[in-house]
Order: sequence, then structure tokens, then C-alpha cells
Amino acid sequence: LNGDNNFDNATERVAVNPNTSAYPQASGTFTLPCTAANGSLRMRVMGAYFYNYNTGSTTWQPDNACGNYWYGEAEDYTLNVVGDLTGTFPDNVAPNNVLAPGSIYSGANGPYLTVNRPAAVSATATYRIVGPLPSTNSVYVATNPANTNDSIVPITGTGQYNHFMTSARGIYAGANGAIDLTGANVTPGAYRLEASFMLSTGCSSFVAKNFFIPLAWDIAVSRIVSPSSNSAPTFYKYPRGVPIPFSARMQNVGQNNVTSFRFIAEIRNSSGSLVRPADTLVYNNPTGVALGQEVSSDAISSGFPTFTTNNVGLYTVNYRVELIGANDLQTSNNQQPITGQYFFEVQYDTELGIESFLNPTNGSSIFVNRPTRPIVRIINNGLADASDIPTTLVIRRGSQIVYTQTINVPDCSRGSVTGAVFPFWTPTQTGQYTACVYMGLIDDAVRTNDTLCININVGDALSGTYTIGTSVGGPRNFNTIQEAVNALYAQGVTGPTVFELTDPSYVVGSGSGNIPALDLTSRISGASAVNTITFRPSILRGLTRASIAIQLRSGNGVGILMGQNFNPLNGNAVQNTQPLPTNANPSGYITFDGGDQKSFR
Repeated sequence: LNGDNNFDNATERVAVNPNTSAYPQASGTFTLPCTAANGSLRMRVMGAYFYNYNTGSTTWQPDNACGNYWYGEAEDYTLNVVGDLTGTFPDNVAPNNVLAPGSIYSGANGPYLTVNRPAAVSATATYRIVGPLPSTNSVYVATNPANTNDSIVPITGTGQYNHFMTSARGIYAGANGAIDLTGANVTPGAYRLEASFMLSTGCSSFVAKNFFIPLAWDIAVSRIVSPSSNSAPTFYKYPRGVPIPFSARMQNVGQNNVTSFRFIAEIRNSSGSLVRPADTLVYNNPTGVALGQEVSSDAISSGFPTFTTNNVGLYTVNYRVELIGANDLQTSNNQQPITGQYFFEVQYDTELGIESFLNPTNGSSIFVNRPTRPIVRIINNGLADASDIPTTLVIRRGSQIVYTQTINVPDCSRGSVTGAVFPFWTPTQTGQYTACVYMGLIDDAVRTNDTLCININVGDALSGTYTIGTSVGGPRNFNTIQEAVNALYAQGVTGPTVFELTDPSYVVGSGSGNIPALDLTSRISGASAVNTITFRPSILRGLTRASIAIQLRSGNGVGILMGQNFNPLNGNAVQNTQPLPTNANPSGYITFDGGDQKSFR
């Protein structure tokens, strides 16, 4: 939505259709937020079956086109965002960026805003001109036709249209909202149009555009034609060793014809040093360039020379013009960019890197005897698509190699990322592990980013006695029965495991949906005839009959569900990480034991 060419911002998820039935036609609606960028945006639609075992999410929503799901697909579409305020007069581009002294701009040739107002939504606008810059004095302020003291202009039309100003005040304000430059008080120079458009929905847009009332002598660099910028929305990159064209346009924004000027281009590397002496073109033409006209650098001699380099990285270009034979009365517009820097980029044909571990992540904790699927994100920084990318993952415990796998990543298109999904790894010992991934593409130009290592902590499974309740606390206590069950599925067990209930009452389940109060289906890692799982009252509660009330709130009439399940509800279930028939089968050996006093009710 913000035009940064990635989907990492959580607020960019605009519609979700979870838990749909088999073979559905999913649908959703969304309203573009006020902050959405205008122009072409990328819309990604993703569908995944049941569970994301890359992130451990239990909401069943796909969040990564490169994630590893049971079944799924991601598709990208172009979404053209029109915007609420898309045009103005005057403008900051030729020909509407120069207003001639002695002229009146009115009616269909007068001041306007191009706005987009949805039906049944009220809207207002503000419109003022300040200058000559750097002064911020208002010389023209559009007003409400019904109240000339009110600078909030009602927008009455609907859809996209040009809303013309019909009432205004200020020294440049004429009849019926015209811009009147016929008076003796008109001062040549640079001016700025400041306009806003506000919808009753809360969305608003603001533009500030510089234009000129020409001085006697004034030239400007009106725009950069090439090289293409590496910034949004194109993110353009040039290959090494290929000639890069350089071109810009000069505009005469002064009243007198310009017959001679210099056009200069400077190219600098990322450290700010010139990569070659400044290139200079000289324009000489007795006919000259009239007010408002532009001249391309390509039309002067043979234009600027191209630039060729084998050194990758970011570069900047600065264009400027110098008037010859006359005094330029305004030099602040003599260069582009006027402020900041204009970047272009030179990059390798083939250059990939290991960006990050998606699962497990650096410093994360997993559990012994619990399978995890390593997933690594690969980024293609180069200009060419890559395929059959050999990638090796090695996991060590100390100096001992416990896992090594090599896969071929099918493809990774230029400028994008993809996931390298490795076979499952099941650690059999607790402790600290190091996982290192190595990418072995032969023609990769940069090797320093082809390796990435992370640390992983493998913790122990559950074993021994724990408590469940709000009155005990401590590291071996769970507040609810569901928390204890979640830990069972996440960590598994390595020995007999007992949960003692300490509170007088418990509520299990939400009572909503077609689901049981407590799902104990599928395999719990490590559970066996030896490593049993028992829920029982605490010693104090076990002295009294029916001392613990367990309320099972079910949406389908099933209190506790046990047995085989290929789609267990618990997101931590091994089956949801590694879907296999053996993991779908229940472990058994789960007991709810109320004791001699039958303390459960």
C-alpha cells in the first residue's frame, strides 16, 4: 500500500477469508486506507490450506508467498490507485508551470483541482498560491462562493473531474476566481501552489507545486530523463559493462528568448567522488528558446556521453544549467535534483544472497524430539533470474554434525525473494546448536553473502509434575487446562508427566463454532505406555469429593475429542508441522484421574 515493493507491513493485509469450506469461492471487501500510495500497486492474493507451519500461526492465514503450507498458491495483480487529488493548474511540469505576466487565467483555462469524489461522500478543498519564494505570503486564496471570508471550498461534483475555482481573494485574484497577472503589482519569480482535498471519510490529500511567473532572464532544469532511478516504483538497475544514457531537459522560464547556455552533468559514486570530469554541453542558437519551451540535452551536439562501469553500487547524477551572455535572475531552479540526491544503480547480472532464516530464527527455541522444517529466505539482488540454486544446510551440536542436506531451489526471479525449504530435522538432544546455510551458485558474483549461520536452543520436553491453576504460579505452573495442552503438543514429553489441578473450577473451550471444548487428537511427541500423561487433583483438592468443577464449553456437543485426526485443532500439534499418517494417529495414554474421592465433576 505504501509503494515500497514489499508486503512486510502488517497493516497491508486488507482482507481475510479464514476457515472456508472445501472448494469455496472466497470473497472479501476492503477499503483502501487514506495512506495508500497513488499509481500502480501490487496486490497479492494468497490461499493456504489449514495451517502455516512456517510461523506456527493458529489463525490459518498465509502470510508469506514463500512460506511452506500444506497446499496453497500466491498470485500478484496490478492495482491502479487513482487517488483523490490527481491534478492542478498551475502545475510543476511544462507547459502549465509558467504563467505569463499580463495574462488572465480564467474559466476553462483558470485555476482548478482534479479531484475524485465518491458519491454520497461530502468533500472540501483549500487552494492558495504563495510567493514569490522564499516568501510564504498568500497572493491568491480560493474562497467559498457563498462566503468570501471562508477559505474552505465546497466540492459539489462527483467522480473524477476538474473543479474550477470561482471565487478568490488576494492581489492576484481576479473576477470569478481567475488568476489575474495584469496588475502593476505582479512580481516575477518562483511561486508555490498549496492545495488540499478532504473527504468526510477522513481521507485527505495535499500537494505543493512550484511554478513561475517569469523574470526577464531565468532558465531551469525542468526534469531528468535518464538514467532511470532505482527508487519506487520502478526500482531500476543497470547491468555492469552496459552503456547508461544520460539526458535531461532545460526549460526557459524567463521572458526573454535564450540563445546560449551551458548544460552540465556530474556523476558521483556512493562516497560522493566524481567518477569522471563533469560533462558540459554548450547551446548556441540565434533563434533561441522562447518562454515555456524546453530543450533536451540530446539535441545539443550529440548529447551527454554514456557512462559504462563494471563497479556495482549506487551512483548519483546532478544536472545544472548556466546562462551565457545574460544574468540569470533566479539560480535556485538551475539544477536537478533541486534538493536531495538522484540515485541510479549498477548491479551484477547474477548475485544472490542468503537473507535470513525463516524457521527456525536466530536465537529461537525448539524442543527435543519435535520435528521442525528449516526454511531459509534467498534474495536475488542481480538482474537475471536464477534457477536450480544449490543450497546446503548443516546443523552442528558443538563440533558434531547432526544434520546435513543439499537441495536445489527451483528458481528465484530478479529483485525477488524465495524460500529454500529443507527436509525436516528432529533434534534428539537438548543444548545449543548452530545452523549454517551455504549457497553454491557457480556464477554468483558475490560470495560474502552466500553463507549465514544462526544459533538455536533445543529445550527439553515436559516431564514430571506440573500444576494447573491461578493460585500457585511458578515456572512449572499453567494457568488453564488449555495452556497445559498447548505445551504438551508444542514440547511433547520425555517421561511420565502429571498435571495437578489446584483451583476449584475450570472452564475449557469457548462454546462457539463446530468444535469440541478440548481437542486431544493426533500424536503428542514422546507419549507412550512409559511416558504417560495424567491430569489429577492436587493433594489438597483430592481429599474432597467433587472438589473440582470442569466446565466443558463445546460448540458441537463434544466435550473432549480423542482419536486420529489429520486436521487437529491445536496449532502446536506435530501433525500440523509434519502431516503424516503416523502423526495423525493418537498417542494415547492420556488419563483424567479424579482419585479415590472422585474429585472431578
